[in-house]
Amino acid sequence: MKKIIISLVCLVIVLTEAKTQVTTTTKQKFDADLLFKKSKKQKTAGWILLSSGMGLAITGFILWSKEASEQSINTATTVITFGFYNAPEPKQSGLTPAFIGIGGGAMLTSIPFFISSGKNKRKANLMIKDQKVFFNPFLNMKNHMPSIAVKIIL
Repeated sequence: MKKIIISLVCLVIVLTEAKTQVTTTTKQKFDADLLFKKSKKQKTAGWILLSSGMGLAITGFILWSKEASEQSINTATTVITFGFYNAPEPKQSGLTPAFIGIGGGAMLTSIPFFISSGKNKRKANLMIKDQKVFFNPFLNMKNHMPSIAVKIIL
């Protein structure tokens, strides 16, 4: 039993050491290519959301202005005829606020795609230049010391 455990531990150590011998420049360029592709896809998704949201919002505003102009024409007709002719009320479309709301939501949803696209592109450029990629500059410390705090209440 001891021989099996020792041989398994040795096998795991050898396999992990062999796996870590991949050259870092090849891996960094591979990762940078993946980040560039990811950045491009995120930017495309952001543009699609922004343009479709803009189209929906503009359609909603056009429908809204059409309904408002029909209502103002009917009001003017009623005033001109001194109330003898009441024009029929224009149909109020329930889609107008939906178009405006969905379009605005799609435009707001595109913002995180553009932000993450820029971050991924910046990381890929740093990887190509062989610079370190720091996620938080405040945590950029040279020496990390693991520690444990113990509080004894008396």
